[in-house]
Amino acid sequence: MSGEFPQGAAIVFGGSGGIGRGVAIEFARAGTAVAVVYRSKRDVAEQVADTIRDYGVAASVHGIDVCNRGEVVTGFAEAVAAHGRVHTVVWGAGPVVPQVRIADWDEAMFRRSMEIEAFGFNNAVHTALPHMRASGGGSFVHLGSAGHDWWPALDGLSVAPKACNEALIKGIAKEEGVNEIRANSILVGVIDAGQFKIGQEAGTFTPEWEAAVKAMLPLKRWGTPEDIGQAAVFSPGGAAITSPVRRLRLLAASVSDHPPHFHKLGPRPISPGEAADREALRHLVAAYGHGIDRRDWALVRSLYHDDGIDDHAPYFTGSADDYVAWLPGMMANWRATSHAMLSALYVFDGDHAQGEVVARAWHLTADGTRQFVAWGRYADKYERRDGVWRFAHRSFILDHAEDLPAAAGDDFGSAGVGTGSAGPDDPVYARLPLFELERTSCL
Repeated sequence: MSGEFPQGAAIVFGGSGGIGRGVAIEFARAGTAVAVVYRSKRDVAEQVADTIRDYGVAASVHGIDVCNRGEVVTGFAEAVAAHGRVHTVVWGAGPVVPQVRIADWDEAMFRRSMEIEAFGFNNAVHTALPHMRASGGGSFVHLGSAGHDWWPALDGLSVAPKACNEALIKGIAKEEGVNEIRANSILVGVIDAGQFKIGQEAGTFTPEWEAAVKAMLPLKRWGTPEDIGQAAVFSPGGAAITSPVRRLRLLAASVSDHPPHFHKLGPRPISPGEAADREALRHLVAAYGHGIDRRDWALVRSLYHDDGIDDHAPYFTGSADDYVAWLPGMMANWRATSHAMLSALYVFDGDHAQGEVVARAWHLTADGTRQFVAWGRYADKYERRDGVWRFAHRSFILDHAEDLPAAAGDDFGSAGVGTGSAGPDDPVYARLPLFELERTSCL
């Protein structure tokens, strides 16, 4: 790949990282010298520099803590001294961040991410701008995140500081274009290096997750550091760029725009992991109906988290413990009940999910003279804790109710058929001994 660069070098912050290495080498392939910046991995930086020199261009390595403005100034000056000029600043420095929900960040996590990525980039910008102005121009290339346009669950500690840098890139382009200084950003998706490799080893990115994400990619493969490097070389060196700011989207291996958006309640690819989660919720919902109809209060209680809430307003609203304590008195009004779950829709967000469960609840009065049928929907909130899905909050929406007389007699030849019971003497326990074993083991 070739590019049109002036004399001097590109300085790559994060040049010893998984993506940074690929970027630095692509600049060398394009024919320009490279200053490789590292924080702690000097041996890796030296290996990158040796590879760069194999392409017949100069290379230097510079140990810099980007959070320290003084070290940035000193290291940048050393790069200028080694190469005569720095024409391009590539920002690829950043910490390996935990994959957690925003609500679970602590201040130290967020501060560390912002100090390295946002304050660090600001240090590089304010160090390089005077030099670029004096040298007749230059270019900034920021390696951002595809999450800036399409939020990835759990990756906020990476996305948020890069969003700050996105704004800074736009500002540089607006204010410094008159000084022949360009500013471009590459929105990086899943790249087979760096943070992604660490996440794979930690089990954060499961095979099910990978299958679901790859299903949305036109090229059906992960991106590579070389892909990002080629885009980075194009950004400052390509004559085709006429705008002062350009945002290239590299969503994994694809250089297309956003991945297709699927309405979560509509047809879409479903990973094996999500399919298993859906089955777990279906089991949870079915177990609720069984527990209520068979008056298995221990089972019902086990379906809720300890801080779970049940809302059957206006009759009851309260904790799971209080709900189970209230149920026996309430259910004594009915000789028999049958809770049927007719259909369900679920939406997942990590370890949280919500469901709309269409249900029919039939009740026969204690004297057997009337039947009450409630048609409605459960609005459920679920949480997975320690790998197990339970109700965090369950409420009922009544769509229609029927209060009807109950016909007596044997009009349809039911003599001799096993008759259901609301309690432990129901025939199901005699016919399905595993069910009886589970009920008695919880007593």
